[in-house]
Amino acid sequence: MEAKLPDARPLINVCDRFGFVPDLTHYPYTNNMLRYIERYVQKVNPGNAPLVVGQLLDDECPEDFIKSLILSVRSLLPVEPLVEECEKRNRLCLLAQFLEHLVSEGSQDVHVHNALRKIIIDSNKNPEHFLTTNPY
Repeated sequence: MEAKLPDARPLINVCDRFGFVPDLTHYPYTNNMLRYIERYVQKVNPGNAPLVVGQLLDDECPEDFIKSLILSVRSLLPVEPLVEECEKRNRLCLLAQFLEHLVSEGSQDVHVHNALRKIIIDSNKNPEHFLTTNPY
């Protein structure tokens, strides 16, 4: 990381292999190499997307980039760890669009519906209706 590599792929491969996902995310973000983060999440290891999102939130990355990153991986993204990472940082509302999209696609995943429930209750957007009509 100290070498200021022009190409972050070797660093990303090493960090991915040994589980240093926060470093793998922080370095490209702070060096304005967002395309490497996108490629990592989309092609290399979508299962680590929740950790990437958590680090991006810690680095105060713009929400638009995080939302587009999440939407670009959609069905490959493990929902439960993503919700946990966002919930730890009190940023669960960031996932509203993604979760609503999954529900509209017919998702029956309990974690999707529970996270959406939390968002609806926190934002007070007709929670009674959601709680009485949602079978999950």
